[in-house]
Amino acid sequence: MAWPAASSGVPSSILQLSFEASGLRNRDVMGTSDPMLVAYGIDPEGKEIELGRSEATPNTLNPKWVYHLTIQYRFEEVQPLRFVVFDVDSNYKEKTSDKFKLKKQEFLGEIRTNLAEIIVSPWQKLTRPLEAGLKNVNDLIGPSGTLTIRAEEVQTGAGRPEEVELVLCCTNLENLEIFSKSDPCIRISKLQADGTWTPVCQTEVIQNNLNPTWKPFLVNLQQLCSGNKDKTLLVECLDYNSNGKHKLIGEVKTTLNQLERHFLERTSLNLTRQSKTSKNLNKSRGNLFVSICKISPVFNFLDYVMGGCQISFFVAVDFTASNGDPRSPGSLHYIDIYGRRPNAYQTAIQTVGGVLQFYDTDKHFPCWGFGGKVNGILSHCFPLNNNVSNPEVEGIAGIEAVYSQAVNSVELYGPTWFAPVVRQAASIAAQYQRQLKYFVLLIITDGEILDMQDTIAAIVEASYLPLSLLIVGVGNADFSAMNFLDSDKKKLTTQNGRVAARDIVQFVPIKGGSLESAAKKLLKELPDQLMSYMKTNGVFPTRI
Repeated sequence: MAWPAASSGVPSSILQLSFEASGLRNRDVMGTSDPMLVAYGIDPEGKEIELGRSEATPNTLNPKWVYHLTIQYRFEEVQPLRFVVFDVDSNYKEKTSDKFKLKKQEFLGEIRTNLAEIIVSPWQKLTRPLEAGLKNVNDLIGPSGTLTIRAEEVQTGAGRPEEVELVLCCTNLENLEIFSKSDPCIRISKLQADGTWTPVCQTEVIQNNLNPTWKPFLVNLQQLCSGNKDKTLLVECLDYNSNGKHKLIGEVKTTLNQLERHFLERTSLNLTRQSKTSKNLNKSRGNLFVSICKISPVFNFLDYVMGGCQISFFVAVDFTASNGDPRSPGSLHYIDIYGRRPNAYQTAIQTVGGVLQFYDTDKHFPCWGFGGKVNGILSHCFPLNNNVSNPEVEGIAGIEAVYSQAVNSVELYGPTWFAPVVRQAASIAAQYQRQLKYFVLLIITDGEILDMQDTIAAIVEASYLPLSLLIVGVGNADFSAMNFLDSDKKKLTTQNGRVAARDIVQFVPIKGGSLESAAKKLLKELPDQLMSYMKTNGVFPTRI
């Protein structure tokens, strides 16, 4: 039985938005406006829908509404929002919402944003000037005031969840084997209300050892002791047998608070066992030591984003000849001069970059190409802006611009090598280790990797850094090697036996224009990958 991992909680992250405005335009002739806010979102079919509306606040141009909008946060999507402020006519103030006609109210202004922009704003507070809106350009002239939106995560349950890190070891265990030594493991159970014991977790088995030290492990506090640190726990040291008939070496009843005290005082617990021939339970069968007992809050991805973590975005584009002549409409790099239909590379940049751009405050993104000839020289990692010392461009529009220029100037060649661009991104990420900074490299490719072992080695090296790789496969090539790199079930291992610290690769093939759903799949593992790095390296949010 493996030790349970802490949950990320990303899908269940719920936010509450609160609102206030200042300096609103007064639309009443004989008095002061009575402002009300209406919130809109986009449904799965792309249609704008009303999410809710505030109360009307009488006679003020600086309202602070009591109304809160509750909304589910989804990292892998762009969640567009529109907020409109109206001056409510007095004839409608007391009427129910189903009879309330917005078109009869006076428009004061609106802002358009998205949920990510709000939560990455300093202190999750976004303030913007109210704008006239598309249908009201001529209606409002001059300043219309500002709208401030604040976001706060809704905590479920009784406070923030916690987890326990433990390192246990034993000395002088009684040997229950005849021709060898015992193979000990530890099993922890908690006492239920009916007096029975429920196993919570079990360590790995250490072969042929009477003085074992088990690997560090994490267990959720709720799972370990139902959140009660004084709840009785049964710690058993077992001599493991593959047939399931384990032998009890010794046991002790304790609590989490007592385990923590033994850790602080560096004292041991005595393991005992009822003898078949004696009722004496005081005979020692070994000593249990608690080398580490640490209780910590469990942070989710939203905690990191709202706590100051920046996510920087890199792009690497495949310029190998297998993409086809860019001048031909059948080429994967063919660019429609009228912009009516973006190619697969442009769509991947727009869709994935469209999500990630909001998590990087400066919005300067390094962009590279690989597998092409620049000025007649083959390169497996060249800056799309031709600036070796600074490959950054500004915004998603900047990425699209340098990509379009490169399509017209780079000679498509080959082969397809990933390792150089992975190492280039890793060299940047290596400068920001153990900080609230994370990097994402988007690789868009049409071909089969021809430097697989070198790529594996580069990914394994990068797995120890604050970096993730998102690979989009375009076209109809054989992408089986990409699935191997996307090592969800088994960590990548180099030829010399070095194992990746964690899984940092997510691969999605794009076929038949299904990029939007594929992008969600591509991004869904990123929060856990970020938290895995931060947690392993002891980096925690600065604001919670």
